[in-house]
Amino acid sequence: MPLEPLPSDQARHTWETLVGNGLVRDAVQRALTEGRLPHGLLLHGPEHVGKMGFAVAITKHLMAGQWPPGDEEARRTVAKIARSSHPDILCLRPDMRAGKALQIKIDDVREVERLAPLSAIESPWKVVIIDGAERMNPQTANSLLKVLEEPPSHCKFLLISHRRSALLPTVISRCTPLRFGPVPSEELVPWLVQSQGLEPSQAELAARWSEGRPGAALALPLAQWESHLGEVNEAMERFIAGDFGGIFDTAARLLAVGKRSKTTEETPLVAALRWARLWLRDRLVASAAPGEPDLLTRGITAPPSDGWSVPLLCTLGDEIERLWPLADRTIDAQLALESALTTVGALRGKQATPS
Repeated sequence: MPLEPLPSDQARHTWETLVGNGLVRDAVQRALTEGRLPHGLLLHGPEHVGKMGFAVAITKHLMAGQWPPGDEEARRTVAKIARSSHPDILCLRPDMRAGKALQIKIDDVREVERLAPLSAIESPWKVVIIDGAERMNPQTANSLLKVLEEPPSHCKFLLISHRRSALLPTVISRCTPLRFGPVPSEELVPWLVQSQGLEPSQAELAARWSEGRPGAALALPLAQWESHLGEVNEAMERFIAGDFGGIFDTAARLLAVGKRSKTTEETPLVAALRWARLWLRDRLVASAAPGEPDLLTRGITAPPSDGWSVPLLCTLGDEIERLWPLADRTIDAQLALESALTTVGALRGKQATPS
């Protein structure tokens, strides 16, 4: 049985339900058709761009024997995978505690080492999916290396990572990397309309808001998005207009938005930074192209206040990117945001001081 079930919202995917990253899809489908898919694949790229969906589609293609499935037995196999009940799939995901993704447990990797060499029960293949592979500490990763170096002939390993740089070089070297990127609006908008039932105007807004990430486009009800961004806007305007003590209140406000809006796989700090980054994008666009309101995330004119100079906005952007790799770890989120805002506040103070 799987160590963890496949995520229910991802287990339904097939080649037909995916969007974007067409070059990757074509290369993988050719390898599957020609029987030369490597024993280990590393699917890496930003969050919510469809990596897990691709892993599921690869698994269904492997286990159904062909695509689309040609006989009743193959269709039953695909249906089992969609229900997360196929016995030849081993899925590892980070241990979740208090809503935070921690590490992939070494005991689970050792269980994979034990089960992988055993014959498949129902299919010609066993597939091991490791979601969040960067969550393996060195000891866990080294344990996985044992089976990656000498993989059983009937096993395929699909590693999924949001941060390739966090993986051990030895793990990367034993897998074929597949780079996934954001989906262009001209592909994402029709997919949201045809496959997800969004109105064209909603789909355009969601594509812009999600920065080309299908999973993010569907993560929150659209009705809430503008409300969240409006709260961030109010907090940032009060911060830039106030004194240095406003740093603490602004950090608390941003975290409050993050707590209300986070998805199940996000920490409040990740969500807060996501909204801050969207707000920052609008401010920079409004500064650089004030006559192009259609470029704004909210689709409305949002002129920056006098207090937000371009250097301050760029400094805020640098601080957001500095925090981003740490935001899903066990850190003091309030203190992290206060530190970032302190850097912005210090630069504002220098700009306000007469030379």
